[in-house]
Amino acid sequence: IPPEDCMLYVSSKPDETARVFNASLEELKKANVDFSNLPDGYVSLKIPKLTLDVKPEELSFANVIKQLIDERTFKIGQVWTGNGNGTYGAPTWGTYPKLYMQAGQTYGLKNVRGVFTHYFDISGKKLKTFSTTDVLVNQDFTPDANGYILISRLTSDEPTKVIQGGNAQAHYLENLDFGSSAIASKVPFVMPDTSKVQFGSDITGIDTTQVTTIKNLGYMSSIKKWDKSRGFIDTINVYVKDAGTYNFAIGNIDQNDLIVSPRVFQKQLTAGYNTLNIRGEDKEIFFGEQLFFESRDTRVYASKGERNLIQDAQHVTNNAGYSGKIMYETGQAIPFSYRVANESANEKVEVLKQKTDKIEPIVTELELFKKTPMITSPNGTKFRLLVDNNGNLSTVSNIPSRVAVFGNSILSHPWLKGMGMAASAPDKDYFTLVKNYILSKNPSAVVERGNGADWESDPNNRRGTFDTKMKQSLGPDTDIVILQFGDNLNTDEKRKNLETDIPNLVNWIRAASPKALIYWVGIYYASPDFVERIKRICKPLDVTFVDIYQYSKDAKYKSEMGKVLRLPDGSNYTITNAGVASHPGDLGHKAIADEIIKNFLF
Repeated sequence: IPPEDCMLYVSSKPDETARVFNASLEELKKANVDFSNLPDGYVSLKIPKLTLDVKPEELSFANVIKQLIDERTFKIGQVWTGNGNGTYGAPTWGTYPKLYMQAGQTYGLKNVRGVFTHYFDISGKKLKTFSTTDVLVNQDFTPDANGYILISRLTSDEPTKVIQGGNAQAHYLENLDFGSSAIASKVPFVMPDTSKVQFGSDITGIDTTQVTTIKNLGYMSSIKKWDKSRGFIDTINVYVKDAGTYNFAIGNIDQNDLIVSPRVFQKQLTAGYNTLNIRGEDKEIFFGEQLFFESRDTRVYASKGERNLIQDAQHVTNNAGYSGKIMYETGQAIPFSYRVANESANEKVEVLKQKTDKIEPIVTELELFKKTPMITSPNGTKFRLLVDNNGNLSTVSNIPSRVAVFGNSILSHPWLKGMGMAASAPDKDYFTLVKNYILSKNPSAVVERGNGADWESDPNNRRGTFDTKMKQSLGPDTDIVILQFGDNLNTDEKRKNLETDIPNLVNWIRAASPKALIYWVGIYYASPDFVERIKRICKPLDVTFVDIYQYSKDAKYKSEMGKVLRLPDGSNYTITNAGVASHPGDLGHKAIADEIIKNFLF
């Protein structure tokens, strides 16, 4: 019991869920509160003290969430005319009684026939019809005036639901039966940033504007990118001509205008306008990323001045090592927009990360030495113990004499005269930082920046890429091979045979360099499930996976538009391409180098 008014700060571990109740533990016990089944923000009204003293409508700290439609009142054989009260006969249709709504209160509409559903003020004046064509509508509605809604739907449609509080609050309800209710707290445990950012223009009425046909229309998005470290997709608005299952994807656009390693998810859409409230699904979006929608028809629309990005079969790139449909800018309007909600509790996450970063190097070092057989010479030099297929033992110094590094644009790019993409100077890219560390241990070591990017981009010629571009950098005396691949494995064609192609690559390397330790560095542009897939492939091959995925999700590790880079030949390069800017900046390259060095045995 606090002695005065105050604020309580609550901390918990990531795998724990903190709960705070405005009742004593004894009262909770008497009320038989089920602690194992409490949605976030839920306030139980079963506690006797609350039942006696407080009505839900009087809870200033909470919102009442209810499902308001009683399916038993659905009357078959008629449709509301839209004049306020009248109906006309229609055997395959039905209506619900008028439902009164309060100004300023949000209501979630699910499965209503928009063109036959109308909102009136108390005097009977029609204020809104929910679509201009006969489509099912799922959307939130906040009336500006007190009034009532008249809802009609086909008998073959799913039952209509109206959620007081909005569709996004429906997850608080045990079910969507009539009268199902809950109390959602207005006061969060940690004060979040509740602001939301709109991407794309309002698509209302887009189906009535002039249509332009584009053959093989693919992904589309607003030109704007998310500019904070982390957010969550909140609401998606999309218009489609045909019902079906559609793809959405979250990802970056690279310097070749290609979508890189998208995190794809699917949604079932009805024909017409759809509003998807998915904040509760925790679809993360990180700095520099966008949400893309994959169209299944050929239509874009007359613009009101906005610029968008679209993809089709006519706009492709065949840049060396990079091919596919590009995202290009258009002045046409697209039938798709979305909102992003800001992340909350950033400080808590940062503190946890700092603690993890302090512990991880210690754990990593222990794991490395546990799995690698070692012996130490009388002068303290450490050697790896090797055995060949005939059982013959040999030793190799932990400090390497020859190292080969293969990778993609993060390692080297011709636009930057061979420097790692978006580093500010030749001595700032991860290759040079790793090389300098090795030379500090062995000044005579040879560390080579190899050529192997085509291994990613040309999946049908991976053996040819190894023989003509990689093998020349390897030899029997190579001690370490670093493979920084995965970012451009961004199509099904490039990914489909990885369970055999990666083991093949490792075997080819070991045939050329039998004593080499192999490290796989990845993956900056990727989805978590793809990173885990590569980890699983590497593990039985005795390939050390160096995880750099986390650094692509924080703006501070990226470069920026307008940044001037000093190239190896002394010239300057100014970043004007958003794809280039999405690459690691100096801090990102250093973080990648630190992760690699952390896994070395010296």
